[in-house]
Amino acid sequence: MENLIDRITKQKIETITDAINISRPFIDNYVFFRGHSECFGNLRPKLFRNTDTLHYANGGLITDNVQKLLWIHSQERNYLEDFERIAPAYYPNLPNNENQILWLLLAQHYGLPTRLLDWTENILVALYFASLQEEEDGELWSLQPNALNFKSGISDGILSINCFQVKNLANAAINSNPYSETNYQKPGLNCNPVAFLPPAVNPRIISQSSAFTIHPLSDIESNGIINLLDTKDDMAHQSLCRYKVPKECKNEIRENLRAIGITERFLFQDLDSLSRNINKMYGIRKPGEPE
Repeated sequence: MENLIDRITKQKIETITDAINISRPFIDNYVFFRGHSECFGNLRPKLFRNTDTLHYANGGLITDNVQKLLWIHSQERNYLEDFERIAPAYYPNLPNNENQILWLLLAQHYGLPTRLLDWTENILVALYFASLQEEEDGELWSLQPNALNFKSGISDGILSINCFQVKNLANAAINSNPYSETNYQKPGLNCNPVAFLPPAVNPRIISQSSAFTIHPLSDIESNGIINLLDTKDDMAHQSLCRYKVPKECKNEIRENLRAIGITERFLFQDLDSLSRNINKMYGIRKPGEPE
């Protein structure tokens, strides 16, 4: 995996101008971007992370891949069923019970582990997330979603939530049959991640220029985005690229992003982010909080 990551890692992003120059050739094409404040070197949804340390109820380590998939499927169903059961007490505008992809988007929005991975069409939004903390180098990814979907057997470009590929992967999250996703081998279906654009169901999706990939349960094994786009030809190398964001450049990047309005308040569009933004403006700190 190290050689694979090295192959797709390009020049460093040290300034906002570097990021703009990277995105400039893609002006007439759809490109998704994603920023990490640390160099994780993977593109997996939260649901599929840390799978090397899963344990049985008796404390034993789960090493068999099939057992890992069964455990993750069980947890995924539990998360979503509880979320959908209790959410009406707190949130007035909920999707109908049949629209599972909208439920996934809502759960992802509020931090639940799902099979969705957040992307953005705005490289400066991705750069904001890549520069959040200064203890480690960050990384920024660019993805050509058409290339990913083509690898997944889709020639229609970027999908919408109404496309059956997206619906099938979303419905599989609550399917009682843990092996249902193997049915995606049928003609016209797939068991690979696919890229789609969401509807504007909340202000954050608009402000962050949100895009998503949705991943099947089998992504835990070997068919993640990096593996799918790991080919030797130059065109495929441009379909997925990784850029390091040096930690010593992060503070200036954040200040410059703030100067052009890319702030927490703008990106998250809620009262929590508004309060944090005002606290920062006026130097308000909690007791014991570092400056």
